[in-house]
Amino acid sequence: MVLLQFAITLLLFNQALSESSLSSGTIRSFSFNVKPTHVPLADLLPPHTIVNRLWPRDELRTEAPGVLPAVAIHRDGANVTSLMGPPIHVQSGDRIKLTLTNEVPFTGLSIHCHGFHLNGEFEYDGAVGIAQCPLSEGHSFTYDILAIETPGTYWYHTQSGHMGIDSYDSVRGPLIVHPNGTDFRLLVDKLNDVPKDLPDDSPVAYENERILFFQDVFSSSQQQRYAQHIGNLYGPATNNEDGFVAATAPWEFGTCNGKLREIITVLPNRKYKFRLINGGSHHALRISIDSFPMTVVAADSEPVEPYIVDEVVLHIGERFDVEINVYNDIAESERFWIRADTLESQSQGFQNGVRAILRVSSVPSALKDYDVLDPPNLSLYPKRTEDTGWKTLNCHSEDRLSGCVPITVLKHAGIDGEMPLQLESEIHTVATHFQPSPQYGHFLSVDQANFKQNEFPPVSMISHHFRTPENSLHPNSVAMGVSRASSVIIVWSTSLLMDHPIHLHGHKGEESYHTII
Repeated sequence: MVLLQFAITLLLFNQALSESSLSSGTIRSFSFNVKPTHVPLADLLPPHTIVNRLWPRDELRTEAPGVLPAVAIHRDGANVTSLMGPPIHVQSGDRIKLTLTNEVPFTGLSIHCHGFHLNGEFEYDGAVGIAQCPLSEGHSFTYDILAIETPGTYWYHTQSGHMGIDSYDSVRGPLIVHPNGTDFRLLVDKLNDVPKDLPDDSPVAYENERILFFQDVFSSSQQQRYAQHIGNLYGPATNNEDGFVAATAPWEFGTCNGKLREIITVLPNRKYKFRLINGGSHHALRISIDSFPMTVVAADSEPVEPYIVDEVVLHIGERFDVEINVYNDIAESERFWIRADTLESQSQGFQNGVRAILRVSSVPSALKDYDVLDPPNLSLYPKRTEDTGWKTLNCHSEDRLSGCVPITVLKHAGIDGEMPLQLESEIHTVATHFQPSPQYGHFLSVDQANFKQNEFPPVSMISHHFRTPENSLHPNSVAMGVSRASSVIIVWSTSLLMDHPIHLHGHKGEESYHTII
C-alpha cells in the first residue's frame, strides 16, 4: 500500500486575554439573513465571451444555468446577484457580532470563521455537533468573536453538513483582518458600508488590493451528491498528470467572486496584492495570471518571505496573498486571462476550471464589466516546457516539466529556521482510508486504534443519549486527547492517493515534512 505521510507541529496554549485587549477594538455588527433564492449565473454573461460557450470544450462543458437555486445570504434588502456571500472586513482586535437568521426549510445552519483561533470562545466556532447545535429554521443566533488574529486573509462558511433542500450552498465569503491604525480603521468603516456608497472602492477591490474568491459550483445540493457517491452514480475518478486522483466528483462549473466571468481592473504602474481564496467544497485549483509572475507574501494568513512563482495550487480552504507588478508599458485596456484550472490531466484532454479577466486601465470606470471583451489570446492554457522554468507552488510531481515546488519552501517572515519548540512534544498518529463505491466510505484511526467509519453528517457525531462528558460522543466518532498548554506533533498518513487538505479548528501549526513512502 502506498501512503502519503506528513507531520504537523502544534502549540496548544490557553491564552489569557487582558481587559485592554478585550475592549481596544471596534464592535463590528453584521446581519446575515439566510434563505433560498435564485441567483443569476449564465444570464449575466455577455454574448461575446467564450466562457460557458466555447470554453470548456463541448465534451467537457456542463453549461451553467441562467439562474441557479441557492441558499444565500440576504443583507439590507438587496437582491442577491452572485454566489459569494458579502465580504467581511475587520481590524485586528475588533469584536465581530454576526447575527445569523435561518429561513431555510428542513436545514440547520451555522457560521464558521475559517482560520480563526477563537481563544476562549470555541462555542462560536460553528462546528455543528462539536461546538454547537445547528440553528433551526425560524431562529436567530449572534456570534460574538474577538478578532485577535494575524492580519491577513480568512473566510467564512456554514458548517451545517447537508442542506435539507436541493439548492447550492452559497453561504460563504471572504473575511479580511486588517492591521491596526487609523487609516485602516477608516478603510474598514468604508468597506463595510453598502456597496452603492463606494464610488471608488468595493469590498473586493479597494486601494491596491483585490480579493479573488474561487469556488466550485454544483447544480445539486451536497446531500444529493453524497447520495450519488454512495450509489456509485459518478463515473471513474479523474487523475492528475502523475496518476493521482484529482477529484472523486466530476467538475461542473465554478466562479470567481460568485460570477462565471469576473473582471479585475487595475491601474498601470502599480503593485497590487491579490488575496486568493479557494472557498469551494471539492476541487483544488491551480491559479495563474497570463504574463504576470506572482510573488507569494502570505500563506493561510501568515506572512512569508517573498517567493516568486508562475502558478499556485489552492486546495479547499487554503489562501495565498500574492503581489503582482503592473508596469507602465501595458497598453490601455489590455486584458489578460486569470486561470484557475482543476488538477485534472491536461495531457489527457481535460481543461476545466474558472476564468476571470485582469484588465489594465487608467480609467477603470470607462467600461462596464459586461462590455469588457475577452483577452485576444485564445490559448486556453499556457504552454509548459523544460526551457520556460515554469514554477508551480504547493504541489508534488514526478514530471520534470511540471515545475512543482512543495509548500515547505516558504519561510515564515521574521522566523529563522523551524518553529522553536519550548515544550516537550506529544506525538500522535492519524491514519485515513477511503473506500470507493460500491462500498463507499471514509475510515479513520487515531493513535493506531481500530479504523472507524467516519462519514456521517456532523450533527450525528454527537448523541443526546450520552449525557456524561466521558460518553458524550457518538460511538463512531474518533477523538484525540491532548494535554492543555502542550506541543503536539501529529503524524498523518492516508491511503487515498489524492491531494487532500487538513484543517484543525482553532489552531495553527507548522508542516515539518512531507514524504511518499
